[in-house]
Amino acid sequence: MSDRFCWYWSTADPALPPSAKLIYRVLESDGQLTQKDLIERTALPSRTVRYALGRLKEKNLLVQRFSVMDARQSLHSLPGTGGGDNRTT
Repeated sequence: MSDRFCWYWSTADPALPPSAKLIYRVLESDGQLTQKDLIERTALPSRTVRYALGRLKEKNLLVQRFSVMDARQSLHSLPGTGGGDNRTT
């Protein structure tokens, strides 16, 4: 478990859902992924993944950018992991 993960979850909003924590962990270990990739890797319903991504964006724990390969899809990553800048779109 990384220091960043330990620090965040020790000071996190306790109301943050388990799905958001799972998405965070998957992005931490696998790097930038599309929503479809996250659904496949977590086996969560698409609605749950969308909700978790929204909650992570609210906390500024997610970077979202358009995929160069397919502009219809967004790539999601954690700030400071090479997935883009620290702003969400």
